[in-house]
Amino acid sequence: MSDLGCKRPPWKPDLSGLPWQSRWAYHILKPLSRLLYRPRYYGLDNLPQQGPYIILANHQSFFDVMLLNPAIPLNPIWLGKKELFDSPLMAPVIKGFGAIPIDREASNFTAVKQIFALLKDGGVLAVFPEATRIKEGKQGEILPKAGLVHLLSRAKVPLIPICLEYPYRLFRRHRVVVGPAFHMPVVKAGEETAAAAYILAKIYGLLGDLPGPLQDRVDKFTDSMPMEDQHEKA
Repeated sequence: MSDLGCKRPPWKPDLSGLPWQSRWAYHILKPLSRLLYRPRYYGLDNLPQQGPYIILANHQSFFDVMLLNPAIPLNPIWLGKKELFDSPLMAPVIKGFGAIPIDREASNFTAVKQIFALLKDGGVLAVFPEATRIKEGKQGEILPKAGLVHLLSRAKVPLIPICLEYPYRLFRRHRVVVGPAFHMPVVKAGEETAAAAYILAKIYGLLGDLPGPLQDRVDKFTDSMPMEDQHEKA
């Protein structure tokens, strides 16, 4: 792929089975996000053409999903905070895309069952591990919750990190970088914080140096990995 990146991925999403609200939202927001943020895609060859796998991306804007979805050859199912499913405007759209609601303050037994059923069926799950939009200069400060860390460890499917260049600046070119797949090693009790930092490092590291305090936490986690997992990291 050239240093200029790819303006448009070579595949098109299949929207035929979606309700009209979701199709309209896609066709309006996709060109709008391209106009505002001029994405260039890198590393698309790291995306498998078949599932199951999990997309992990940083989150900074309402437009992130519209910048990410075109990069993924299979229609991903997103995790979304349950509050979005109560919105009269957003609920029909995200439900149409098949999004799975998550309660960030409670157990999510039903959601976990849906996630593993999706992966067993060869689907693609997409997640913002930080679970909220991150303000400029705060990258790496909010870590994924322990429940998500253990879910990714248990899933035993390829994890694909994607980093959206930050901060967003209107009408400037932005990189969307897809990294190579990795697998989450077994996370032991007490390792959740370091493992969460390891996940974010896989994402933010695609743009270069890690932000803030992530590196020390990552080193602590990788030092505890079995040798075969450290070899995969290298």
